[in-house]
This record gives sequence, C-alpha cells and structure tokens, in this order.
Amino acid sequence: MFRYSCDEEDRALLMEEKKLSRSAGRCYLMVMDDVTELLGRS
Repeated sequence: MFRYSCDEEDRALLMEEKKLSRSAGRCYLMVMDDVTELLGRS
C-alpha cells in the first residue's frame, strides 16, 4: 500500500479545497484502489 505523508503545501491546498479540517493532526494520502481493497469493496 502506498501512503504519502502530506507536507505543508499539500495540507494548505487540501484545506483550501475543504478536503481537510484545520484541526486535523497527521495527514496521509492513499491510493483509492488500496482504500477500497482494505474496506473489502470492489
């Protein structure tokens, strides 16, 4: 599974796009196919 720890530039962009709250602690980006596989969905 690929997991990327967001840097400050990524966090700022995600907050601008309302995809991340300001109170979020650590932030990781994951590949959607990996997430659906972990959840058992196809």
